[in-house]
Amino acid sequence: LYHVIVADVNSSQIDGAAGGVETAAGTRVQLDGTGDAIKIDAATVTQADIDAGNGAIFVIDRVLNPAQSMVATGDAEETAPAATEAPA
Repeated sequence: LYHVIVADVNSSQIDGAAGGVETAAGTRVQLDGTGDAIKIDAATVTQADIDAGNGAIFVIDRVLNPAQSMVATGDAEETAPAATEAPA
């Protein structure tokens, strides 16, 4: 659940933005679309916007670890949120 964001988001919404977003596990990760590639904490998105029946998949280059979350350690840039929750 730490690798799932409960939001309807695509890469164009992340481009140019950075901020913490909640995961399905109830913890937060840092999404950062301000650089050359989209980052999720220390992971880099290698493929984005893969359509799935219940949302989109973003392939990353490493496993996310809640103990190393940039939001949890205070290293996150809290600017405008990169994603909003999908309506219920």
